[in-house]
Amino acid sequence: MTQVSAAPREKVVRMAIATLRNLNKQGSQYNERMIECGLLKTLDQLKERKWGDADIGEDILAVRDSLLRDFRELSSLERYEKEITSGKLDWGFLHTEKFWKEHVMEFEREDFKLIKLLAELLSSENVITVSVACHDLGEFVRFYPNGKSLCNHLSVKPVVMNLLSHADQDVQKSALQCVSKMMVNNWEFVQ
Repeated sequence: MTQVSAAPREKVVRMAIATLRNLNKQGSQYNERMIECGLLKTLDQLKERKWGDADIGEDILAVRDSLLRDFRELSSLERYEKEITSGKLDWGFLHTEKFWKEHVMEFEREDFKLIKLLAELLSSENVITVSVACHDLGEFVRFYPNGKSLCNHLSVKPVVMNLLSHADQDVQKSALQCVSKMMVNNWEFVQ
């Protein structure tokens, strides 16, 4: 994808875009990676250029339109729910401050089912899943009006406190950040 934004030659761009279009047809896992790498911005810039080969412009628009469709789908709560129910979390745009600000109130559904599943993932064998779960629970506490009380009710804090002594340093760091967020009382004073 770096070839697309760095290549001034039309034939290199043509091959790179054609390859991306083929990957684009293979499934949303490739589209998600393209979105995460910022390809939409590059495609927006490329679509404004004049191309000698009409196929380049067509391919650029096809890839861009597909990524825009998937971007809307991939940023939704349904995508998040799918990831949680798989039992394996991985860092991505679903685990960002922006996502939590936009969707935190939707976690009330089904008596906070997704938060309960997230709390269960704290005992996963996968260290990345545990780190992401800690991060997401911290963001829930941070943005949900009564998140701290709900996590106390679900006994999340003691589990996260135990993770402070986990063998993996990334888990320790995520657990520390999560506990810190659970202890803050007035977020308006925190920069």
